[in-house]
Amino acid sequence: MIPVIEFKEVSKTFPKKDGGRQTVLDRVSFSIPPGKTTVIAGGSGQGKSVTLKLVLGLMRADGGRIFVKGEDVTSIDGRALEQLRMRFGVLFQGSALFDSLTVYENVALPNSTAMRTNIRPS
Repeated sequence: MIPVIEFKEVSKTFPKKDGGRQTVLDRVSFSIPPGKTTVIAGGSGQGKSVTLKLVLGLMRADGGRIFVKGEDVTSIDGRALEQLRMRFGVLFQGSALFDSLTVYENVALPNSTAMRTNIRPS
């Protein structure tokens, strides 16, 4: 069975003010099988949001490979990346919710907006 999400030796660093590099992910490998609920937990700066952004292709890994349902996210861009993102509903911690909508409706809002503007996922 193909994992829904799979990281293979994924690394991600960021520049520090002193000219060095801050390692957030260091050769991380894991897979999430279909139907499994998974929680990513950790303290501030431990890579939770970075991991999600890497899965969505919002950020590029420094090394390793990331797969979503067998598709290599690290090697796609443009329309293929857009289509991948249409399969997700994500709300990052810094984003505000519309108080007139439920949490589900807030998370689903980007897809419902895309559907009304004739953007169709394949």
